[in-house]
Formats: sequence, C-alpha cells, structure tokens
Amino acid sequence: MDPNWFYSSASQCAAAGVGLLGAVLAARLQEQYLDVRSSYEEVARLIEELRGEVRARLNGVRAFGRFAERRVRELTEAREQGKASLPVTQELSFWGGETAGSPWPLSTDDTVLNKYRFLLEYVEPAIEQLQTHAGMPSMPAAAALSDALRKLETTLPHDLQGPMGELHRRLDELTEADAAHQRVASVRVPAVVTAILAWLSIFGTIVPLAYLSAHAGASKALLLGAFGLGVMAIPAYLGYELGRVFRLRRVVV
Repeated sequence: MDPNWFYSSASQCAAAGVGLLGAVLAARLQEQYLDVRSSYEEVARLIEELRGEVRARLNGVRAFGRFAERRVRELTEAREQGKASLPVTQELSFWGGETAGSPWPLSTDDTVLNKYRFLLEYVEPAIEQLQTHAGMPSMPAAAALSDALRKLETTLPHDLQGPMGELHRRLDELTEADAAHQRVASVRVPAVVTAILAWLSIFGTIVPLAYLSAHAGASKALLLGAFGLGVMAIPAYLGYELGRVFRLRRVVV
C-alpha cells in the first residue's frame, strides 16, 4: 500500500494547525507588546521621577553644606567682634528648603553656632549615600537606592529623616509598578506555544514531506506518536493555564 496519503494528510493537518495557532499567537503577541510598552513607559516615568527626587535632595544637602559653612564663618567673626547677633536675610534647611525676607537678627551664642556645626557633620554622609544613585537608570539601581536609604536612616538623627518617607513612598510605588510590568512582560505562555508549534512543524510537516515518505521502512506509528504528542500538548498546556487562573478566583489570605 502507498503510504504517501498518510504523510500527505498528516502534513496538511499540521500545516493547518500551525497556521491557525501561529496567527492567534501573532495577534496575542501584538496585544502583549502594546501592554508591555505601556507598563514599560510607566516604570520608566517612575524611575525618572525618583531619580529627580534624589537629585533634588542631593542638591539641597550640598547647598545647605555650603550655606552652613558660610554661616559658621559669619557667626564666628561676629562673636570675635563682640556682636550679640548677626543680621541675616536667608535660612536654609538641611534638605534645601529656603526661608528669605527682610533682615532679622540671628543670635551668635553657642547654641546657634553649635546647631550649624552639628548639622554639618551629617552633610557628607548624606551626600555620599545619595550621589551614587543620582543617575539611577534601572530597577537594580533602585534596589540599591533602597539599601542606601536604610543605611542613611541609621546615620541621620530622627528630625532629619523627613524626606526619607517620600523617597520610600516613591520606591514602593516603583517596585509595585515594576512587579506589574514583569507580569505583563512574561513570555512563558507564548514561549511554550511557540515550542509546541515548532514541534508540530518538524514532526507534522517537515519530517513527513522531506524524509519518511521516501523510505520504505518508515514507521507510521512513530510519526503518528510524535505528531500526536505535539497536538495533545496544546490543550494540555492551555488546560494547565486555565486551571491556574481558575484557582485565583477565590482570594484567601
């Protein structure tokens, strides 16, 4: 008996299945690409905002360092001249917040002078921890920033840790957005389906047409088994994915 009808039918069935599933997969990948692009842009936006916040805090600390050094010199000179106060028009906070206006007297006693000297001790540690992450380009760098902030919090006194809360909030928002992005960008399902389509293309189309039909001893059972394995892998895997989704319907904490 001529076995070519069997190989021809197998290759036609495989080609039809591969074509149909390939078209569905291509459409799904296009949709996924658009979703991934959207989530990618959201994560990129949050990284840029966090990076801008870090740079703003870093610039604020640097500005305060220069301001405090100048203020210490001015207060020291005023004390040496026997002045009880120094007229000033500007005040900077540790993180760069500014107060300015008409001149007001600033006492030259030890309490005020020591306050600036005390704050100056924390300028370099803050700059050291922040400047490394001012150019943060990616999520691994954001994770490193989280470690740097925790280290900085152990260094700074409690009343200087106000901006740390905002930086942590932005980090948490970025982490959540990146986790959502990773879920959207998962290629497990299309990768598995692509592997199955490759299996069907080889054992359902290429092998029957290019090899088996040219050999009298070719085994239809072997070909049918390989072809059937590829065909049944599709509903089996889709059933597995549907089961995973079904189990998530009920939330249990």
